Amino acid sequence: MRVGWFGTGFGILLGLGWISGAIAAERLIFNFGPLEFEIALSDLVTFAQTGEVSRSLGNYLTYLPPPQRLLLQDALTRSVPITPLAMANFLYSSQGELLLSRAGQIVRTGAGNPGFFALRSGLILGAAEPAGFNVLNFLDNLPTDTVRLDTAQGLALFTEIATVIQETDQVLALAKAQSEAHALRVVAEESGDFNRIRDAALQLTQPGVFNHLKTSYELRDSARQRRIPFDLYIPHLKSQGLAVPLVIISHGLGSNRETFAYLASHLVSHGFAIAVVEHVGSNDEQVADLLQGLGAEATRPAEFLDRPWDIDMVWDWLSLHYEQTLDFERVAVIGQSFGGYTALALAGAGINQLRLQAECQATQRFFNLSLSLQCLALELAPQSLESRESRLRAIVAINPVANAILGPQELARVKIPALIIASTQDAIAPAIPEQVRPFEWLGSQDKYLMLLEKGSHFSTLDSTADDIPLPEGVIGPDPAIARAYVKALSLAFLHAHLAAPNAVNTAETGQFSIYAQFLTQEEMPLYLLPELPLDWRQLNKQP
Repeated sequence: MRVGWFGTGFGILLGLGWISGAIAAERLIFNFGPLEFEIALSDLVTFAQTGEVSRSLGNYLTYLPPPQRLLLQDALTRSVPITPLAMANFLYSSQGELLLSRAGQIVRTGAGNPGFFALRSGLILGAAEPAGFNVLNFLDNLPTDTVRLDTAQGLALFTEIATVIQETDQVLALAKAQSEAHALRVVAEESGDFNRIRDAALQLTQPGVFNHLKTSYELRDSARQRRIPFDLYIPHLKSQGLAVPLVIISHGLGSNRETFAYLASHLVSHGFAIAVVEHVGSNDEQVADLLQGLGAEATRPAEFLDRPWDIDMVWDWLSLHYEQTLDFERVAVIGQSFGGYTALALAGAGINQLRLQAECQATQRFFNLSLSLQCLALELAPQSLESRESRLRAIVAINPVANAILGPQELARVKIPALIIASTQDAIAPAIPEQVRPFEWLGSQDKYLMLLEKGSHFSTLDSTADDIPLPEGVIGPDPAIARAYVKALSLAFLHAHLAAPNAVNTAETGQFSIYAQFLTQEEMPLYLLPELPLDWRQLNKQP
């Protein structure tokens, strides 16, 4: 599974649950008010290697049911292939230092000082162990014999996580009820023709009738000293001389053009032309350079401006060279994660520096790892992006990062139709702050929120030969299910708003919001909402 913008280091740290496991070289001390409690590292090692629980450790593990004990035991010893050089390069980047800074407020030295440097040392040395990087090796390499957990900071983190989980469960329950009620109403309006609507939904998952030609190009922007590679998929239409709608796809940080090749192939088979743009300042090569010591950052602050400009340049070049082939009055943008931000920026949302500054200075919100990306934009001089709303017809934003960098004021400027896709187990760009609330702030009167229950930040990404393995819990259930959802509902949404001519299986606009009822699978339930449930909106009025 491709890592996406999360990057190799982020995936490893998240998959191992290293913060909760970062205990001590010899002992862990934590306090509740005036009382202090201690756990010996040797007891934890024995438990991890044999399953034997000491009396002192048993006082704490007694609260864990047997299945969770097995998960903890496995997490302590599971090794991950990462070199000390790659670990060091990530931890010395601005994203890594931001995470260390926040974690260091919870995990402190025996003297009570922030654990920033101790954590970094333990992580790097742990990666150099012959057995590979795991939590026990990390603990054994911490340069202190005692680690103190700041209980107040820790409780704030757990409260934050619990709040996110509670809000997500709440909106899921309300979404399920609203989706089912809406589906029954629409089916009734269609004279009960359940089978016809179901068949239309299922047909959206199947390839279309058109073959296509794929051509690779590379543009060069001398002003920015930047190259812009992209793949162009053009369908072979039966009616010659007929201009077709254009869909531009923008990948996330750490990905490339292959990540959404599956979606491009599906859409072009249904009569759309697809341009898949690669952003060289935030692609897989950029992240690989960071991990190999050839670069200092996973991306630069200027990438928040360069990405929309990349799309603009490809758009302008295509309008000159494919004027008779492509219909530039019917253009949509699809983007995932950092690409989701790109799509929203092209639709009219600009960087809100005041909001971003306030969000990045907040001491909590550690659980939202996407802030380590968004906060890079603080280094940009205040400026506005040129809005392409007048040329853009619709957008699809998959797991976008939008809360801090855009916010309510800027998202209200997005007036075109929008489909926002969120995953309920996305720990990189959590659904509630990064997609659900931003969905509510959109100024569009024609918008949909697609919720993937049990989905993660990586569920919609395709696998490639160069992928770096991630723990199963990070990837989520079978990604093929999520990809099928994205193919079907992106197609239905684009049919509704770009009206591709001569395309088969065209979705009827009035039925779009209930297709999820006929596509959903138990492993990863799907909900599609034209608006947030009223009960949830009333309980969550604050941005």
